Amino acid sequence: MITSDWSRHDLSWTDPVGQLFWPGKDLFRGIRAERADFYRDLFKRNIIQDLIEKKLLVETWVTDNSTEEFPLILQHRVLPTVTFASEWCEVSFKRAAVLILDLEIALRKNGLTLMDINPWNMLLDGAAPLYVDFCSISPLADKRRWAASEQYERFFLNPVTLHSKGLSRTA
Repeated sequence: MITSDWSRHDLSWTDPVGQLFWPGKDLFRGIRAERADFYRDLFKRNIIQDLIEKKLLVETWVTDNSTEEFPLILQHRVLPTVTFASEWCEVSFKRAAVLILDLEIALRKNGLTLMDINPWNMLLDGAAPLYVDFCSISPLADKRRWAASEQYERFFLNPVTLHSKGLSRTA
């Protein structure tokens, strides 16, 4: 049960599907009703577990908690250090760019896609990138195109190109 000691995570206020909470040292994500059954189904079909085992998605599991606003509450593994893309070296950025493609391919095999792929939705677990924006996983509407392709070009291809030309500070 979400209580008054569950503070809302400062970086999670724009997500219309869910909300992150910090009750103490644990990290939870409340999922609103319109997507709760969708995500429950992904867990039942072992799609989430498969993504976690492939080290594409941060470890996430269903809890027994719920509220009227959040009928599904997930828990995420808390990563020991948080760094943002502007702090990553060229190799880390390239690994993150590849991880996004690997994750999108794995999702498409299940009729799913990523809707929001900016680098702020990824964190490094040691040197390995992990996707952490659980609520970006969405049904795939059009198999012929990737709705996030422009985001991928802007946030990943362009910076990787700048890094490769020795313009890391610009990237």
